[in-house]
Amino acid sequence: MGGCGGTLIGPDIVLGAAHCGGRIGYLVRIGGGSQEVEVVYERLHPEYNVDFERNDFYLYRLKTPVITTGRQVVVNTDGALPWDGQTLTAAGYGRTSEGGSVSDVLKDVDVPKVSDDACKSVWPKGYMADIMICAGGKEGRGTCQGDSGGPLLVREGDVDILTGVTSKGKGCARPGLPAVYGRVSSATSWIQSVACDEWKSSVNGLCGSNNEPTPSPTLSPVAPPTTAGPCTNLMVELRTDDYPEDNAIVLKRVRRTLWDMKNLKPNTDYKWTRCLRNDRCFQLDVSDSYGDGLVGYGFLKVTFGSTVLLDDSNVGFGYSVKLGIGC
Repeated sequence: MGGCGGTLIGPDIVLGAAHCGGRIGYLVRIGGGSQEVEVVYERLHPEYNVDFERNDFYLYRLKTPVITTGRQVVVNTDGALPWDGQTLTAAGYGRTSEGGSVSDVLKDVDVPKVSDDACKSVWPKGYMADIMICAGGKEGRGTCQGDSGGPLLVREGDVDILTGVTSKGKGCARPGLPAVYGRVSSATSWIQSVACDEWKSSVNGLCGSNNEPTPSPTLSPVAPPTTAGPCTNLMVELRTDDYPEDNAIVLKRVRRTLWDMKNLKPNTDYKWTRCLRNDRCFQLDVSDSYGDGLVGYGFLKVTFGSTVLLDDSNVGFGYSVKLGIGC
């Protein structure tokens, strides 16, 4: 994938790293080149932070399903996995040594899960345990350039549990410097909403071939505004017009910015979801700097719980709303 890796988590779904960028129209080489399939849809994690590589996830949908044999990879939904000291397996086609050449065959390496406290001492800025995993730190044993986007696995019998996505490191397998991986269990609701619900595909461990999401013990049910549930699901669907540079979507709570969606592509479908705590107040702002709304085929739909707040293209200079019982 242009110098990056990814994991086939369903017959036509690849999970990779956000910092690797988009791949629509590119061919993905499966299994080192035995199959090549075009990417036809893609989706960046809505809360990706480029400065600290937070939520470093990207989903790609392939034009045709891929037939594989051997070990199955399932998406991890258990937030308690992995535990400190557990042996994990990273895999990829990246450099085999710092400054060395990339591999033409798939390689893997066992690395230990590093505690969050130890990881914060190495990565004092930007490490967040709820969305990241640290592993490695042994000289000569770890990931390197070209492995980004690839898997971090817990191996159990004939099944590989995908717990992490290779994100960033300092050099390659330097002693005492563990690498950082995106924590897959923190992104399962987003993966499910895009790959299962929107793309109607299947993901191992999340939704089956009948396109119906399977229950996950780590996901709480979304409470509609009329119930006393802890949070209510906000969903924003946007189809940009010919001038997406006019548009931005911002979600804030007090002074904290949760979404800041800019640099959108023309005539492209986007979908963002987040469960908002009912006892807090949130402000959603969708701006159109030119003031002509979403012309042509563009549209904006905002759904809060079971209530559709807006479904229109005539948004003028934008749309704003406060959300939550705490307002």
